[in-house]
Amino acid sequence: MPAATNIVIVGGGPMGSAIARGLKRSSPDMSITVVEPDPRRRAELIEASIPTLENQPPPPIHQTS
Repeated sequence: MPAATNIVIVGGGPMGSAIARGLKRSSPDMSITVVEPDPRRRAELIEASIPTLENQPPPPIHQTS
Protein backbone atom coordinates (compact mmCIF):
# COMPACT_ATOMS: atom_id res chain seq x y z
CA MET A 1 0.00 0.00 0.00
CA PRO A 2 1.29 3.51 -0.65
CA ALA A 3 2.83 5.30 2.35
CA ALA A 4 -0.23 7.55 2.61
CA THR A 5 -3.64 6.45 1.40
CA ASN A 6 -6.65 8.75 1.43
CA ILE A 7 -9.21 6.04 0.69
CA VAL A 8 -9.17 2.24 0.97
CA ILE A 9 -11.86 0.34 -0.95
CA VAL A 10 -12.52 -3.24 0.12
CA GLY A 11 -13.45 -5.36 -2.90
CA GLY A 12 -12.35 -4.90 -6.49
CA GLY A 13 -15.53 -6.18 -8.10
CA PRO A 14 -17.61 -4.05 -10.44
CA MET A 15 -18.77 -1.61 -7.74
CA GLY A 16 -15.42 -1.24 -5.96
CA SER A 17 -13.62 -0.73 -9.28
CA ALA A 18 -16.18 1.82 -10.47
CA ILE A 19 -15.90 3.76 -7.22
CA ALA A 20 -12.09 3.75 -7.39
CA ARG A 21 -12.05 4.92 -11.01
CA GLY A 22 -14.66 7.61 -10.37
CA LEU A 23 -12.83 8.96 -7.34
CA LYS A 24 -9.50 8.98 -9.20
CA ARG A 25 -11.02 10.82 -12.17
CA SER A 26 -12.63 13.45 -9.93
CA SER A 27 -9.55 13.86 -7.70
CA PRO A 28 -6.38 12.77 -9.54
CA ASP A 29 -4.14 13.66 -6.58
CA MET A 30 -6.09 11.41 -4.21
CA SER A 31 -4.38 8.18 -3.16
CA ILE A 32 -6.78 5.22 -3.48
CA THR A 33 -6.00 1.59 -2.65
CA VAL A 34 -8.27 -1.36 -3.44
CA VAL A 35 -8.06 -4.47 -1.25
CA GLU A 36 -8.94 -7.54 -3.36
CA PRO A 37 -8.11 -11.16 -2.43
CA ASP A 38 -8.80 -12.64 -5.89
CA PRO A 39 -5.56 -12.56 -7.97
CA ARG A 40 -7.49 -12.37 -11.26
CA ARG A 41 -9.33 -9.25 -10.15
CA ARG A 42 -6.09 -7.77 -8.80
CA ALA A 43 -4.54 -8.20 -12.25
CA GLU A 44 -7.47 -6.34 -13.82
CA LEU A 45 -7.13 -3.53 -11.30
CA ILE A 46 -3.39 -3.25 -11.89
CA GLU A 47 -4.00 -3.01 -15.65
CA ALA A 48 -6.38 -0.13 -14.90
CA SER A 49 -3.61 1.56 -12.83
CA ILE A 50 -5.47 1.11 -9.54
CA PRO A 51 -3.10 0.18 -6.69
CA THR A 52 -3.85 -3.03 -4.79
CA LEU A 53 -2.41 -4.86 -1.82
CA GLU A 54 -0.20 -7.55 -3.32
CA ASN A 55 0.74 -10.88 -1.76
CA GLN A 56 -1.79 -10.58 1.03
CA PRO A 57 -3.40 -13.71 2.47
CA PRO A 58 -7.09 -14.13 1.70
CA PRO A 59 -9.50 -12.88 4.32
CA PRO A 60 -10.53 -15.52 6.89
CA ILE A 61 -13.92 -16.03 5.28
CA HIS A 62 -12.15 -17.51 2.23
CA GLN A 63 -9.85 -19.84 4.16
CA THR A 64 -10.49 -23.56 4.09
CA SER A 65 -9.24 -26.14 6.55
